[in-house]
Amino acid sequence: MINSKELVPVISAMQEAVNLDIEQTKEVFVILALFVHGYASIIVNNSLEYDEELIKAHLERVYTGAVLAIEEGAK
Repeated sequence: MINSKELVPVISAMQEAVNLDIEQTKEVFVILALFVHGYASIIVNNSLEYDEELIKAHLERVYTGAVLAIEEGAK
């Protein structure tokens, strides 16, 4: 999935935003995608009430945390 040609524009845009190399950016994408998928699964199974602001805040934290973890690991 992560190497599909359809994701190239997304990964490229993300890479510019986070200023990481392509492999690091793919790691950030996978981490974020797993959380997004988890939320989607929980919501579709009616196990969680949809709260856009809360989910947005959580996903922003995951994204920021993933970027920081990748940057820290590169040192």
